[in-house]
Amino acid sequence: QSMVASVLLEVDQLKALTTYVKNIEEELQKHNELRSPMLLAFSTRHPNSTKAMANWERKSSYLLREIVKFRTYIDCLQTAQAQKEDIYATRKPLDEKDTETATEGKQVEQEEGIAPSAELLAT
Repeated sequence: QSMVASVLLEVDQLKALTTYVKNIEEELQKHNELRSPMLLAFSTRHPNSTKAMANWERKSSYLLREIVKFRTYIDCLQTAQAQKEDIYATRKPLDEKDTETATEGKQVEQEEGIAPSAELLAT
């Protein structure tokens, strides 16, 4: 995953990042399974043992950082999506009331022979 701004919609970003984190978790699991064979393959006194274990630790740390970073972003996207749905849910009844009020206003004006106001004409 790159850190360049995504061109995907939030929903698509969420799906892509969830898949990415799942793949990274699988890779970390496989990486952790390699530790025991590595300990058997290198004697502790051999210079390559230290290098191999340092590389193993570095990769393990990288994978964990990636998981934490993208899980955090996933949580942010999920929170934003929930807040957006809440906002739309509260707006919908208000929009319906505004529409009803405008419709009732037009009917009253027509019945009384009053010219519609500029505000109602705009709707």
